Amino acid sequence: MNKNKFKNRYLAYIFGLLLIVTITWEWIDTIRDDKALFRKIERVLHDKERVADEFLNSLDSSSTYSVEAVPRDIIFVATRNSQILFWSNSNPCSDNLVRLLNSNREFLLLNNSYYDIRHRDLGELDYYALICVKSNYDEQNVYLKNDFSDYLVLCAAPPYRDYSSSTVFFSSAG
Repeated sequence: MNKNKFKNRYLAYIFGLLLIVTITWEWIDTIRDDKALFRKIERVLHDKERVADEFLNSLDSSSTYSVEAVPRDIIFVATRNSQILFWSNSNPCSDNLVRLLNSNREFLLLNNSYYDIRHRDLGELDYYALICVKSNYDEQNVYLKNDFSDYLVLCAAPPYRDYSSSTVFFSSAG
């Protein structure tokens, strides 16, 4: 009887130890995955910043502006003496846009979205590239979603196809 009691305690101890090791391993693995995801998001955002900086550096004081020339996922703003000359987005801009851009040089909440700001100063001309990072709506529905921008959604699933191999829709986690 004493032998069985000892054997049961020994097995319970081994089981408990294995359970603690398993939980600790999963926790460490989750932290590692989260850090890797954050590094990946940061790298993608820095790549988008590099594209925005290259676009801004390609402009000079005699440049003409067109919506087609603006890189994807970037809003381009040109101002002269605190007056907006060009706004590349189809949505109306805020009346306080120039004041907001001058007071926030890195990050900005504008029209329910957070933007990373890139800036180039050419004397009386100022060029801004606004990189949308995340939407922030008071209410959510099918059309309004508080989500990161599409270029930051990194866990994309393969497209769903119908019987003719045509893409029906894409699915993503995010």
